[in-house]
This record gives sequence, structure tokens and C-alpha cells, in this order.
Amino acid sequence: MTFAHLPAGYITCRLLYNQFKHRIDSWNCYLLWGLLGSVAPDFDHLYFWFINREQDQHLNFSHYPLFWVLLLIFSAFWFVIDRKSQNPVSAFMVSFGGFIHMILDTVTGHIFWLAPFSYKPFSIGELVEAANPWLVQSFPGWAYGVELLILIWSFSLFSRNSLRACPQSEAM
Repeated sequence: MTFAHLPAGYITCRLLYNQFKHRIDSWNCYLLWGLLGSVAPDFDHLYFWFINREQDQHLNFSHYPLFWVLLLIFSAFWFVIDRKSQNPVSAFMVSFGGFIHMILDTVTGHIFWLAPFSYKPFSIGELVEAANPWLVQSFPGWAYGVELLILIWSFSLFSRNSLRACPQSEAM
């Protein structure tokens, strides 16, 4: 995915808000951590552009799903142990955003889901092409359609929210 990571982070924040609102001190802080997590795996672009352009970006640890699953488990335990602070919610949102990033990258590209134990790439796009080559031939930009749907969904949520006076409205 090219453009949908941040919008997917926004969607995630909005959908999980009611679950966490009793632990959130600031909507802006909560949103910041959710959006940061949704793009955090791509921080390795700096390494790619300035140090090693020959290596596949998805071979860096920030694109290992196991890394994000472990962070997610750790943050979930922290969330259960610390029942008052917003910090475990922030950690959970960062790790959940990173995991969602892995899923989205699997739609349009490839991810090494078993890395560092196995470096066999997996891509939903390849599965779609193998299962229904007619779809891929008839709609070569189907993956961009998925990305467009995410963008439209996030814009819809955002515009509904901006019509209200307060972003932390109960109806989120």
C-alpha cells in the first residue's frame, strides 16, 4: 500500500475509541500514537534510501510480523496490569497499527510472515491472481481499489467527526 497506512491508522483509532475512552486523557495523544504505529514499519525507508538500497525493505525487522505480534502481546499484558494509565493504550495502538500495516502490505506486496525463521514471501495479490486470473486481467488495479476504499472510509469517518463540535463525542 502506498497511501492507505495513515488512513487505516485513523480508522483503527476511531473503531477502538469506545473500548479505550475511559483510559484516554487526550484524543490527540491517542490519535498520534495510533497514526504513528500505522506508519512505524516504514521508518526503515530511511535505512533503505541512505544505507542499503539493494536489500528488500521487507527483510528489515520492522517488517517482521513476529516483531509486531510480540509488541502487541506485551502491550496487551501491560494493558491488563496497569488499569489506570493511558500509556498501555498508547503502546497497544502503536503495536496494533504496526500489525495492521503488515496485513495491508500483504495485500499489495509481499511480507515474510514467518521471518526470521523462514523468508518465504506471502502476498494476497498472488493468491488472487492464482485463484482468479480473470479478475487481475480485467481489473489490473484491484489493489489500488482496496486502497481507495480505505481512503474513502477514513474520509467518511473524519468528515462525520468534523461536523461535531468535539472530536471526543460519545457517538464515535
